[in-house]
Formats: sequence, C-alpha cells, structure tokens
Amino acid sequence: MTMTVRPRLLGVALAVAAGGTAAGLAGCGDSAPPKAPVTVAAPTIHDGVQVFDVRGTTKLTFAPSELDAAPGRITVNFHVDQQSPPHDFIVPSIAGAKTPVVSAGASTSVSFRAPSAGSYQFVCSIHTNMQGILKVR
Repeated sequence: MTMTVRPRLLGVALAVAAGGTAAGLAGCGDSAPPKAPVTVAAPTIHDGVQVFDVRGTTKLTFAPSELDAAPGRITVNFHVDQQSPPHDFIVPSIAGAKTPVVSAGASTSVSFRAPSAGSYQFVCSIHTNMQGILKVR
C-alpha cells in the first residue's frame, strides 16, 4: 500500500509530533519585536518650564513613549533602568535636544525649546527601534 502525504498536512503533523500546534507555525518568520504599548505623559510645570521624567527600559523602550507638550521650554529628566543596556534621548529635529549615552542606573537632563505645534520623534541612537513622539500642541 502506498501512502500519499500532502506537504501542508506533513507540516502540521510534524508540528504536532514536536509538541506544537499548527497555529504555532504562523508567524515563525517574523523577526520584528512586539510593539510596546503607547504611554502618554503630560508635563509638570516648574518655573514655567515643562518637565518630563523619561526612562530608558530593559525592554529597549522609552517610558513614557509619548510626551504631550505646549510650545516653549522643556526639560527631560532621563533615567536608564537598572540592568538595562545604555541609552540616550535625542530629538533629531530639535537643536540641542540630545543627552549623552547614559549607563544603567544613571540619570541626566536636557533642556531645549519646543518649536511650533507638530509631532517630533525622539530616539535612542544605539537602539534604532527605540523611539517615541513629542507632540507639541
């Protein structure tokens, strides 16, 4: 007796035999990291300056990932979590909006003037997928 096995069924049979499921095969080729949830922060105001506390995390994300500001002076207090690789905080389209690279457990601050209304991406120059948005309204 000759047995015919269709290629699709063979893949499912192999996955089940290996302790997986056919559904477990979906997306095997995807290499993009899962998207972090968007966290939005409003500033605290100190002497007319908008102040944000932003963290670089072990999961290679910014927390919060969205800063909601008005045009004017902004200070970002940037802290890198313990056990995290180093990060920096840069708003490439705003002059002077850049921190040095910060090691795990350390902090720094940067002050700059937010221009007119718009959305301005901020990034970590070391981890290219690590980004957030400064929304100036």
